[in-house]
Amino acid sequence: MAARHLLRATAAAVLLAWAAWAARAAETPDPAKTPLPPAPATSSPPPAPAKSAEAEKPPPATAAGVQTPPPAAPAQAPDPADEAALKARQAKWKDHMDTARRAWDAGDPARAEAELKAALALAEADKQAPHIDACLGDLVYIYSAQQRFADAEQTLGRLLEARKQAHGEVHPQVAAVLTQLGGLRKQQGKADEAEAFYKQALAMVEKAAGREDPRTAMVLVNLFDLYREHARPAEAAETGAQAVAVRERALGTRDFGTTVLLHLLGEVYSGLGRHEDALAVHTRAWQVRRATSSWNRPVMMQSLGYMGDAHKGAGRNEEAEGFYKQALAVTADALGSGEVIRADVLEKYADLLKKMKRDAEAAPLEDQARRLRAQVQPPKPPAPPPARPAPAPVTPPARPAPAPAPAAPAAPAPAAPTP
Repeated sequence: MAARHLLRATAAAVLLAWAAWAARAAETPDPAKTPLPPAPATSSPPPAPAKSAEAEKPPPATAAGVQTPPPAAPAQAPDPADEAALKARQAKWKDHMDTARRAWDAGDPARAEAELKAALALAEADKQAPHIDACLGDLVYIYSAQQRFADAEQTLGRLLEARKQAHGEVHPQVAAVLTQLGGLRKQQGKADEAEAFYKQALAMVEKAAGREDPRTAMVLVNLFDLYREHARPAEAAETGAQAVAVRERALGTRDFGTTVLLHLLGEVYSGLGRHEDALAVHTRAWQVRRATSSWNRPVMMQSLGYMGDAHKGAGRNEEAEGFYKQALAVTADALGSGEVIRADVLEKYADLLKKMKRDAEAAPLEDQARRLRAQVQPPKPPAPPPARPAPAPVTPPARPAPAPAPAAPAAPAPAAPTP
């Protein structure tokens, strides 16, 4: 029954549309039977003849009474010469980008910056939005690495506007630039401004992509790091737990990046005295790494060290000592760049032994940790030569005071009268 009513309504709409067209066509005079008006006395051109009824005919209506648009004009074929020129410019753009990255890797930031600016000029001339984005992003990176904060912020402003034009005002790519602005403020020690940018980015990415998106977790991780580094442990604990939950739902429970976050969250819990919570998150991270990583890896030594920390914080000294020993049992040949982690474990184990009144066993561990740190720490740059003392100001010698005028000779005493 409903279908029958719908068909009737559709047919009625079509009939009404055609009736309206017929009425308009009937009112339009036939130009072949209508004499033209006399030409005016002025020299202005005569008016155009009225359109025929066929020209006034509307396009056919669809079943719903909606007129279909006229067919679009065929697109013009691109000029092969223009296509070849564009490909040549894009190849030149890529060459500039590759040269910039090689220059940066070779320690030549000035050359890298010049090549990136040349690539940016090509991309802007051709209005290639992805290429403009790549150039600006790389420029931000090299400016930030050199602590050229004003240049980095100005370039981020250009990147923000470019992404708004490409994606709209609310988009995860726009939120990513806000996150970078927060990181730039954090790098300069402006924690309040960094937090404001991070929160703005978080609200935007949640609106654009949803709470469960990995990009939401990334902004939460930045906030977590900010709170952790600025001694705001309660906020760090809450934000870190949210970031872990989002990452695990979005990426699964066996993601290596999440294990890093879990260990950092465990340290925050320990600082708050929440030792059981710390042990729980350290255990989760250790179990994932044990199942997905080779045993002889620095990451395993790190996880075992964190497990020792958690047990030590909970007062389980024997369990803590067992994990520290397992961490130090990871062979040195497999460490590679893990000497710093090994030194950390040695120092923590030595601290545990001191608390257990076993100072004699702690001393060699501390010595070993010092030797390792001396090996991996970069050599200190030579001390600058002592500044030469500024020369004393040269003052003209004081002019000698004029010698006092010689005293007038005393008048001779009058001669005594002779008798």
